[in-house]
Amino acid sequence: MNSTTLAARDMTADIRIPAVIVSLLISLWVAWSTDVINNDGVLYLSAAKMIAAGDWGAACGLPKLDCWLLFPSLIAFFWKLTTLSLENSAYLLDAVLSGLMVFVFLTLVRDLGAGRRTLLIAAFIILLHPYLNESRADVIRDHGYWAFYLTTLLFFIRYWKSSEWRYALLWAMAATVATLFRIEGLVFLLLLPLVLLIDTSRRFRERVLLLLKAHTFAGILTTALLGWWVLDPAFSADQAGRLFEPVQRILEVGEQLRTGLQARVQVIGEEVLGHHLDQYAFKALWAILGLILLSKIFSILTPLYTLPLLFKRLRIRINPPAGLIRVIVWLVILNLGILLVELLTRFVLSGRFAVPLVLTVLLVVPFVFDALYDQWRVRDSFPVQKWILFPVIIAAFLFMSVDGLYSSGKGSKTYLREAGYWLESQVTPASRVLSNDRRVIYYSGTDVDWGQRAGSKHIIKALKRGSWRQYDYVAIQSGHGDTVLRGMTGKILGVPTETFFNNKQDSVLIFRIENDAGDPS
Repeated sequence: MNSTTLAARDMTADIRIPAVIVSLLISLWVAWSTDVINNDGVLYLSAAKMIAAGDWGAACGLPKLDCWLLFPSLIAFFWKLTTLSLENSAYLLDAVLSGLMVFVFLTLVRDLGAGRRTLLIAAFIILLHPYLNESRADVIRDHGYWAFYLTTLLFFIRYWKSSEWRYALLWAMAATVATLFRIEGLVFLLLLPLVLLIDTSRRFRERVLLLLKAHTFAGILTTALLGWWVLDPAFSADQAGRLFEPVQRILEVGEQLRTGLQARVQVIGEEVLGHHLDQYAFKALWAILGLILLSKIFSILTPLYTLPLLFKRLRIRINPPAGLIRVIVWLVILNLGILLVELLTRFVLSGRFAVPLVLTVLLVVPFVFDALYDQWRVRDSFPVQKWILFPVIIAAFLFMSVDGLYSSGKGSKTYLREAGYWLESQVTPASRVLSNDRRVIYYSGTDVDWGQRAGSKHIIKALKRGSWRQYDYVAIQSGHGDTVLRGMTGKILGVPTETFFNNKQDSVLIFRIENDAGDPS
């Protein structure tokens, strides 16, 4: 390695380390300014507390975890390692994982051939991306998944370039860790190396050997799992946690294609299009699904980063080797497949699922903005871009960045914490609290009843069945427009004991449940 390359890498390090420090500061500031913990965070903190107490079985039994315990285990580790509270330990872990994501993102941009200015642009993009900064306030395993997804890509690209054993193992290990955060990582562990087969710069025999080499670590893991299955008579799919979930999802897609989609096509034909247009119902359904998919992707990517990619004049600055382009395109295809499977099986798509795809696309955006800046610097060319377009882009970037760190359009959630704290002052250690929002129960200090599902739909069922009588307090969270829930609550439970509102008139209505003697049960 010559002195010029070393100097370039030194300058890159000067950018990456300060960027990581800024990322940590942003994460800590967002955590400090957050009103309340997110709903999933309550689940992970409950699991972490069980793990810290050595009760792994109870943690495995929590809903939606299915023994996939890496993230809550890390929270428990940080809790024991530091003197912080359990909640703050979780925020610190998220900050560390977000810092790792920033570091790896900038390293990837550097490996794609970026100079110092392009890296500075990349640092601003990844540090001030609105959706990523909004997510910093949430205690979610996705922070780890995003960080190790990028780490997987980094080491795989290095393996593609060098064919070295260390990268053959490192990329697969990173993909395995990503899988332990989210099962979707298994898709990349198994399918990402297939892109090696279409690398026309190598002979076919060499491509096959590289593919087998890339799958060495996955082969070792598969052999270990099969050995466990053969040697342990008590082994079951439940013990493997979410390992077989991708297969289950694929089967669900097949079922949806056979029956579920047909039922929805019938509804669209009868209820939306009518008799004369019902022959277009199938096409309309796929158009709707495609629109949902694209709108979710572009809402996370944002128009600011989408539109410049459409101009060929700006894309010409991106000139990686053809094989590397295939890796990026294959990653995009795999991510689109994951999103489509999620959409077809659940007919709902969280923005978190689109983040890996967006991160992949964002790798080329710094080069586009660097080209745009070069065009702006040319004195006599593109006067419209120079004096109108470029300032508009800068203004949009600043607006999005501020909006990601602080959004005034959202109602405060402090009322949830205040309701929980009020309950904490009223309950005894034996008290039971029923709520459709687990954050209220979390702040009350009582144990969450994981057998009672959260959400308005499930609390309505509890009200209709009368199962609310088993509890000492019922806390109903409702939005300002949720008149059905508020009306039913008032009809069944009467006048609330205490009420908490926010500035949007979202509320928590708390009812003390009396026993036959008139005392709290």
